[in-house]
Amino acid sequence: MKQDEAQAVDQFRDRLLLVYALKYGLAALAIWAFAYGTAVLALRGGFGFDRLVVLWGLFSLPLALLPAAWLAFRRLPSRQGIRAVLDRHGRCGGLLMAGDEQPLGEWQDEIPEVRQPNVHYRPGRSLGFLACRLAYLALPFLMPAGFANLNAGQLDVEREAEKIAKQLDVLEKEKLLEKQRATELKERLEKVRREARANDPAKTLESLDHLQELANKTARDAAEAAIRKMEKLGRTETLAEASDKLAGKMDEAKLTELMKQLSALAKKAAEENELLESGLDKETLEALKAGKLSPEQTKKLIEALKNSKDATLSKMGKLVKAQLIDADQLSKCDKAGKCDCAALAAFLKENGCQSDLANEVALAEIPGKGGVSRGPGAAKLTFGDESTEEGVKFKEEELPQAKLQAIKDATLTGISVGTPNKNAEKPGASASGALSGAKRGGGSASTQVVLPRHRGTVERYFDRPAK
Repeated sequence: MKQDEAQAVDQFRDRLLLVYALKYGLAALAIWAFAYGTAVLALRGGFGFDRLVVLWGLFSLPLALLPAAWLAFRRLPSRQGIRAVLDRHGRCGGLLMAGDEQPLGEWQDEIPEVRQPNVHYRPGRSLGFLACRLAYLALPFLMPAGFANLNAGQLDVEREAEKIAKQLDVLEKEKLLEKQRATELKERLEKVRREARANDPAKTLESLDHLQELANKTARDAAEAAIRKMEKLGRTETLAEASDKLAGKMDEAKLTELMKQLSALAKKAAEENELLESGLDKETLEALKAGKLSPEQTKKLIEALKNSKDATLSKMGKLVKAQLIDADQLSKCDKAGKCDCAALAAFLKENGCQSDLANEVALAEIPGKGGVSRGPGAAKLTFGDESTEEGVKFKEEELPQAKLQAIKDATLTGISVGTPNKNAEKPGASASGALSGAKRGGGSASTQVVLPRHRGTVERYFDRPAK
């Protein structure tokens, strides 16, 4: 094989090696730029490294190109393969391949000039990927150090702190927290707000949770105390109403004992200043202590007890609105303030009250049990629990019409191509008779359907010859 033929084989092999190296080199550069850019992003954004420090990563570029070079050599065809491609492209008839194995002699002059095929590679897509990766690499270099932690100095807890502050204001306003205690908690909350740091959120959130739990516990304790208080107010109110009804129906000794029980319950239910704030005057309060309430004073006491219950429910409603307690606790508080005479009588018996007096209290709210006379007829006649119209639904349904049913049962008797006569009577139609004046939906008349095959017979039967 001549020297120029061997040189052509080497040149084509070098061209293929260059193309493979370019192809895999661009891919390796894109992968390296993405990995290096991610590392720079983490180091500069998360840890605040300087640009010059992360520039040392450029020395990793040769390490990224080594796999590309190895792949290029692996994909490069052998010399025999390249000689076969050139032999076929130059139409040498196999002489180029045979000359590499043994001398050709005179056939050497018959080998034409070796022509190398064109090698094309389109790096557009690879260059596009590489450009995107280089832009991704340049981005963390352009941004300031520590850009991911620009707000790390302050943790945003304004919403949670504002909520707790409003709850503390409600507790202080409703006198569930002492002023000094409320001021102390607000100062602690403000300190937590100032020292909130994003790099240590667990400490801040733990402090906020502790303050929230303190507020919730205070509200829960107040709700439980309100339920107990409502029970006492309910019993006192029921006893006051019973004493008002039984004032003229029992002897002086029982009435005195009843007033004594009322005074004891009122003392347990509410303090003097609370009753005064609820609208009870001092004279009525003194009469209550002495156990000598007049009918007018009894009504004032009942009104004051109702006002005290409303104030307690209003206080619990504010705690529900501030999200300190659940609505179920408000409902329990409302139910606790309702007491009937039977339950009151059982309570009085358990606390040492006379049985006959407790029994009279139990009968105070039963209609018709006040005396032996007939009375004005105020007792209402009842038959168990009355039903209401709430939740009752009626389904409106129209009754079937006689004519509509007749139309459904009708049978087609014939079809004609002629123009219909609107004035002609329809066969099978019912004439006006005894039911013509009936109301709509009041009834129906049966009409015999005449089949087409019977029509002629029926017409002949009813045919009357002219006279």
